[in-house]
Amino acid sequence: MVSVKFWVPVLGLVVASTLFSSSIAIAGGGGPSAPRDTAGLVRDVAGNNFWFLRSSNDPTCAAPVINVLPFGVPTDRPIVIDTTGDGVNQIGVFRDLAGGGLFIAAADNTVGGIATPVQIQFGLSTDIPLTGNFDPTTPEDEVGVYRPSTQEFFLDDGLLEPVSFVFGDSGDIPVVGNWDDSADGSDEVGLYRPSNNTFYLREDIGSSAAPVTARPMGAPDDLPVVGDFDSDGRATIGVFRDSGGFGTFFLNNMATGIGVDVQLDYGAGTDLPVMGDWDGPNLDEVGC
Repeated sequence: MVSVKFWVPVLGLVVASTLFSSSIAIAGGGGPSAPRDTAGLVRDVAGNNFWFLRSSNDPTCAAPVINVLPFGVPTDRPIVIDTTGDGVNQIGVFRDLAGGGLFIAAADNTVGGIATPVQIQFGLSTDIPLTGNFDPTTPEDEVGVYRPSTQEFFLDDGLLEPVSFVFGDSGDIPVVGNWDDSADGSDEVGLYRPSNNTFYLREDIGSSAAPVTARPMGAPDDLPVVGDFDSDGRATIGVFRDSGGFGTFFLNNMATGIGVDVQLDYGAGTDLPVMGDWDGPNLDEVGC
């Protein structure tokens, strides 16, 4: 499963202005001098995926910038990836390609960027897609997959064969993040177990005996989210909940312990949550 990159147009897109001509607001800046991940949503609009990327997790922000972009179709699985190593996450999807897995990532989060995406073939269509910096010798993200049938991770670390290991139980949902604030910026993997609403965060992808830390959070039917929500260089955990038809993010900023540091009401309960640094560090903030 060696990854191959090539450029082709994405199918299943519509022009954003046809549905959101008065509501598009392209984010012009990302906030603090360190990376920070903020909330986004993916919604089925007339048979196309639309992404709503928010500039701030602050629930008191009255006018956050919302970047609205069409990308993919509802049968795709959303992904978030930094393909260039510049600290900006691009939107993307994971698509069934004749039984194989196809990652499709926008060149950047603009209408022009979604028209010229990069594609990477990796894994099987029945896998759950993953992205992260699995190769710390390069700044950009790589791709990977989690195979639910065998509870097996396959991660492209830049070598000829992917790193693979078994981790988890049936029904677990994989997550990726820099749990330990490693100096090289490398990401580790984890799992969210819906049966007991607990995250299991693994410290190393290269060791079969890597320590695992358990962090309880959430309630039945929550969806896991992870990211660096407070610019401290460390990824932490959160969940997205259908709160009576409305969407709510519950975010934890602590590397240890449990609890909710930020509660953000955003979107509809049927939306799919995503997290990313949509506009990059070292830029002036626009909209909170």
